[in-house]
Order: sequence, then structure tokens, then C-alpha cells
Amino acid sequence: MRLLMRSAIRRSRQLRNDEADMTEQPIAGMVPPREMWAWVGAPDGFVEQGRSFFDYCVEKGRLAPTSAVLDIGCGIGKHAIHFAPFLHPDGRYEGFDVEPKGIDWCRSAITPRFPNARFRHVDVRSAMYSPAGAAEAGALRFPYGDAEFDFVFLASVFSHMFFPDMANYVAEIARVLKPGGRMLATGYFLGPYKKEGIAAGTSAFTFSIEHQGSWIERADPPEAAVAHERPKFRALLAEHGLEVEEVRNGVWHRRAIQDQDFFLARKL
Repeated sequence: MRLLMRSAIRRSRQLRNDEADMTEQPIAGMVPPREMWAWVGAPDGFVEQGRSFFDYCVEKGRLAPTSAVLDIGCGIGKHAIHFAPFLHPDGRYEGFDVEPKGIDWCRSAITPRFPNARFRHVDVRSAMYSPAGAAEAGALRFPYGDAEFDFVFLASVFSHMFFPDMANYVAEIARVLKPGGRMLATGYFLGPYKKEGIAAGTSAFTFSIEHQGSWIERADPPEAAVAHERPKFRALLAEHGLEVEEVRNGVWHRRAIQDQDFFLARKL
């Protein structure tokens, strides 16, 4: 009962914090309606979660207000609402996503206030998010030129992609990054400790089904939760000149929470 009470109190505080944050400058008017938050896995902590990840990106990516930033899978602007006011007019934020509804929201709520924050819909097929998409993720060429960005990040994108598609995205990230630029990607990456947690039954996932070079939690839809072999992912990064600088290990293998692993890599 005590744990339930504590959980309820934390949830109540989070709701109050987010409601207060929504009215504070400089993000007021850019936060989407609460009923949209569940689209990006943030039923309560949309503003706080976005700000925490933004702070992590600024620190680890060595970002300045003049940086050029690419957000792959930008959704409904969970991170954009923090990047847009941080960047100066000579800085740049670009985001793209496969879901047009999120892009429509960001274009109407964020870009009018911050013209250097721009959003694009990419018509890519995804069984979960865009089943009618025209293109395959494994063949997508990002709609940007070579060496345009100082920092590229993907929050919970590789956790819904299979290895061949992810391999194309990594190649494209390397193409659009400037030399010395950095990539931050979150996901589920299987190494010895993760596999020990799965075997012990403490993990949030089992990842017991092999699928297209990756491991999935369930067959339908297979994209719901996807894991990748850690050595294989490291080799993929190295193949495209991306040197791993830091790894933050999530605790999803020890507790039933979706706390993903973070990989930070620098383009050589």
C-alpha cells in the first residue's frame, strides 16, 4: 500500500510540474494537448522527459546555440520544444518523422515562433506507425546534404527497427554529420549483462525471437520492441567511421521498465 501511495504522489507531482511547465516561457504554446502525449510514450512526463533528454544532448553533444541539429523520429516535438528556444537564429534544428500528424502539429505550433526549427514528413513504411508508407526504411536517403549537422540524435527509433533498416540509417547519419560531429542513439543492445538479466527473469523483455538480424519481443507487431546485438552495432558504427565515445547502460535488463541504452559516437 505504501508503494502505491508513493507512486500516486509522484504521479500527482509530475502532473502538476508538467501543467506548470506548459505555461512557462519559452515553451508556452508549443506543448501539444495532453491527449497526444501517449503517442510518444509520455502519458504524464512529456515536458520533463523532453527537457531531461535535451540537457543530456547539449552536454554530451557539446552543443552551442549555433549548432545544426537533426532529430530523427521527432514525433510531436517532445525535444524540439526545448531545442528551438536554445538555438540562435544562426543555429538550426531539423526534424523528420514517418507520422504526418506529429509533423503537422510541429509545423503549426513551433516553426511560426522559431523559423529555424523545421519539420518534414518522410513517407516511409512502418507496420506500427505508417503502414501505408511508400518507401522502405532500408532505402531511405535522408532529405539533407552531406556534412550538414553537428549533432544527430534518435530517441527510441532503433528500438523499433530491424538491423538492415538500421544499417541504412547509420550510413545516412554518417553521411549528413560533419567531421567531428556526434550521434546519440537510444535502444536495446544485447551484451553479456543484458543477456544475464534476461536469463534471470529480471528483464523488462525476453527478446527471444530472431527477426531480420535482430531480436524481437513478439511476432505481432514485430516492431513493438526490437533489440540488437551490441558487438554487431558497434561494428556497424565503426564501418561508417563513427567512433563510440560513451555508452550509458539502461537498467531494462534488471527491472521491468523501458530504460534504454544510450550510444554516443563521434564521426572521425
